[in-house]
Amino acid sequence: MATNLQIKFIKSLHLKKNRVLNQLFIIEGDKNIEELMHQKDFKIHSIYAVDFSKLPQNTKKLNIEEVGAKQMEQITCLASPSNILALVHYPIYSNINKVDWLQLYLDDIKDPGNLGTIIRTAHWYGIEQIFLSPGCVDVFNPKTIQSSMGSIFYVKTKIKSFKEVISESKYTDIYGALFDGVLHRNVNFKSNSLLVIGSESHGISKEVQSEIQTKVTIPRFSNTESLNAAIATSILIDQFRADFDN
Repeated sequence: MATNLQIKFIKSLHLKKNRVLNQLFIIEGDKNIEELMHQKDFKIHSIYAVDFSKLPQNTKKLNIEEVGAKQMEQITCLASPSNILALVHYPIYSNINKVDWLQLYLDDIKDPGNLGTIIRTAHWYGIEQIFLSPGCVDVFNPKTIQSSMGSIFYVKTKIKSFKEVISESKYTDIYGALFDGVLHRNVNFKSNSLLVIGSESHGISKEVQSEIQTKVTIPRFSNTESLNAAIATSILIDQFRADFDN
């Protein structure tokens, strides 16, 4: 049975400062942990489960610590606790600067659900890596991980300043989602490019805007103030993919 010290340590990882300090984050649920077992970039630190009889078959060979139902309620990040929880080491990626058909740069995205949805969308469309500005929400925030629905294991993420990103890779074009750009349907998107998405409330910072070569706008047909960052990203990636495939 897990000790009080272990429970206290796991609870501490709910906070970003402790995740960064220990280079560990939390993954929960049968499906996520099954996926985790097949990932070369992610190494398991420890696993905790309530009911061993309910474990997926391929997890039973692992060294799993037993926790009580009350303990799981203490350490879970979910509204309804799952049967299994793992502590995972931060990944160390290779080839993070390799230019693919499209890369994303997220400029100060603050909502963890939006970030997770963007990661999931990127995975769906075959985008292999995303750069995050230093002001973005933590990619290992439990809400980000849950909303990514396992895509966190397949899309590489790296925190870098915009200047670092554009100095280390040569892009065909740098696109930015802004209100005063060319309508997205009228842009002939080029492969090997970078797409910048700004924060939900402030958009793309002025410093980053100065480096954008092509401003892109999604047309608005009502008086709504703005479009959700994750939805805007999905619309633009879909247009990129259509141009790329043609």
